[in-house]
Amino acid sequence: MKRPERSSSAARWRDDIAEKVEAFKHAEKIGVSQTLFSLDPSLKTEDELYDAAKALIDSTSLGIVLYAQPHNAFLKLDPSGIPINVFDRLASLPNVMAVKLTQVINLAAAYQIAERMSDRVLIGPVHMDTVPLLANKYHLQWSGEWAVDAVQSPEKRYAAEFLDRQPAQDDQAMKVYWAMQPAYQAFYDLQGPTLLVGGHPWAHIKYYQC
Repeated sequence: MKRPERSSSAARWRDDIAEKVEAFKHAEKIGVSQTLFSLDPSLKTEDELYDAAKALIDSTSLGIVLYAQPHNAFLKLDPSGIPINVFDRLASLPNVMAVKLTQVINLAAAYQIAERMSDRVLIGPVHMDTVPLLANKYHLQWSGEWAVDAVQSPEKRYAAEFLDRQPAQDDQAMKVYWAMQPAYQAFYDLQGPTLLVGGHPWAHIKYYQC
């Protein structure tokens, strides 16, 4: 017999939560240590977003990396398109470990998030050209940018060296940046049209170096 459809938004929310909790349990079982975590754009208020996210985060021992990507659905909550107040509350949960400042985040929003959350979580800017500015005030030790694997190799660790050198304090770091920038820019130019409409350039992951 076909299962009847549920029209209740509360029932759909419970089903969605249960499915994600099971996914977290499976991830823990196979040895995953961290997971990227985005907020549900169908929810309407900051409290709804926080409560839904907290229920999931509390259900797992996985380290949580918050995914700070602008979304039109969140403009009613924050002009940046990122519900920064919700992220700030979630950053105080014990297994929230980092926030990924992903494309195409506004630099002012990146600063707001770093200013409010860097005392509790790691800040991972995806845009490598924002690193010198943010590193002038905040300790940065990771990027979260998958494309860095396409602009460096085991022999020439451009992105890793750039971050390790803390560019705000080391002129050599900027020489490393300009060495990798043409390849990095080429990837961004390729991805830009997809990113600007809220998509993800899945097809480009074929350029990963294993």
